[in-house]
Amino acid sequence: MQTAPGDILLCIVDEHKIIRNALASLFSKHHHIRELIEVETEHELMEQLYKGKQMNVILFHWSKPDKEKKACLRTIHQQYPFIRVLTMSQHFTPEVINSLLDLGVCGFFTKNTDSTELLEAISQVAVRGLYHNKLVADALYWRAAQIAHHGPETGKTPPLTPNQEKVLHLLWQEKSTQEIAAEIFVSISAVEKIKQQLKEMTGAKNTIGLIKYALKNSII
Repeated sequence: MQTAPGDILLCIVDEHKIIRNALASLFSKHHHIRELIEVETEHELMEQLYKGKQMNVILFHWSKPDKEKKACLRTIHQQYPFIRVLTMSQHFTPEVINSLLDLGVCGFFTKNTDSTELLEAISQVAVRGLYHNKLVADALYWRAAQIAHHGPETGKTPPLTPNQEKVLHLLWQEKSTQEIAAEIFVSISAVEKIKQQLKEMTGAKNTIGLIKYALKNSII
């Protein structure tokens, strides 16, 4: 499900009221955000979702890993795949970022992130489903290096067609489906079909999974 930039329903999840208030004040001036919701914990977030509260982007404060937070993210990823989750923390390691990518998180920020970048990311992730910054790039390269160090997997994936390879390159460049269609001169539905074929071939569940596969196999 893609959302127009002017139709962002944002939920802020942070246990610190002063931070929620500051972020809400910042976002209230952003004309792309149509509605703003504030909750303190992941439990309140899930209550809002189960009650049918509409949202398509969540800004989630990641203080420290625990089973409940991970379970919350996993549930959102599985039951609400149209919701994009961005996480903010004081510090992220490549290992933590990769574990959160596997849970469907679409973007990562430290507390030092400029407000302009954060607003841009919210607008971008609502449309494209992924915000690709240096934190994500470094984490994916780290993961590729870990895989290379431990040796290649035994399973073989069939050779990719030129268009399939081009789509992987363009996804890495953060191109939208419409932009990819224009680049390789096919229809939008054809691009969606190629992406679905790639997911079936590689076992990837989303765009991040496809990018991980492409990095691991030196396609990009």
